[in-house]
Amino acid sequence: MSLVFNQFLDIFDNQILSERILSDTTRDFYRLRLTHIRSHLGEKPIDELRIADVSEFLRKYPPRASNQYRTFLGDIFKHAIGMGYTEANPAVSTIPRVHHKKRQRMTLDGYRAIYSCAPQWLQNAMDLGIQTLQRRNDICNMMFKDIEQCALKVIQEKTKKHGASAYLEIEILPPLQAVIERCRDDILSPYLVHRLPNKLMRQNLRLTNRAHVTQVLPDYLSKEFNKAREKSGFYSHLTVNERPTFHEIRSLGSAIYKQMGVNPQELLGHKGRDDSAMTEHYISGHVVWTKVSAGINLDDFREQVNHI
Repeated sequence: MSLVFNQFLDIFDNQILSERILSDTTRDFYRLRLTHIRSHLGEKPIDELRIADVSEFLRKYPPRASNQYRTFLGDIFKHAIGMGYTEANPAVSTIPRVHHKKRQRMTLDGYRAIYSCAPQWLQNAMDLGIQTLQRRNDICNMMFKDIEQCALKVIQEKTKKHGASAYLEIEILPPLQAVIERCRDDILSPYLVHRLPNKLMRQNLRLTNRAHVTQVLPDYLSKEFNKAREKSGFYSHLTVNERPTFHEIRSLGSAIYKQMGVNPQELLGHKGRDDSAMTEHYISGHVVWTKVSAGINLDDFREQVNHI
């Protein structure tokens, strides 16, 4: 009797995904996709799934999401073939959709306009973003205890499995030091980016999976950034899908560093030439930190910033 696709998805989830080094966020994201795949394709025998079945499922989603599901399904079927449950990979035979990126880059004037409409804790997050070039998850996870001997240690959640490039020891230059000092306010918190919630309830802490009542979660950071962006009105001429998100601060900061004559690749956490070799140090328990510096004075720049 042929294996039902849902049965193989259980195998893929419990045996294959569980063995991969993934962040909790990425693992939850994959499992959400598995839920969607199960609801549309799960009841069919795996060796009877055809290109048309997968194509019909992919058409349910916009181009970018469709292509992501296509890649994920291709990986699932690759393992199914390797384990002898089917002989075909219908996902790789589908045609990828054309995806045109709509999101516009953030300008320095736009950054300043949004900044002026943001509460202090969000201004701190924006400053940390443009100074250190880190992703929102890593900014939300920055803690005062990670600052040692004029350096801020950051382990990039998304890329930490790659080795040294994701383990950053950031030398704190004066502009970044000024931001960190502003984060040391009268709210007692272990996190650089923090706020007092509207309702100080133990239940509220438990429901949101926060480690501390003052912790700002990444989704809330994005939500409040978008509110400040809308309040500023700076990008009101664009459609909602075109307006820059918090993530675009990373690109803007990279462009400013490049204009300063500083290569931003190490701060971004992009893999270096010897990074694959360094992975062995992490496997054996020896953490090696990539030493970089961070600190830019935005007052030295106007709008002549070219994005990289």
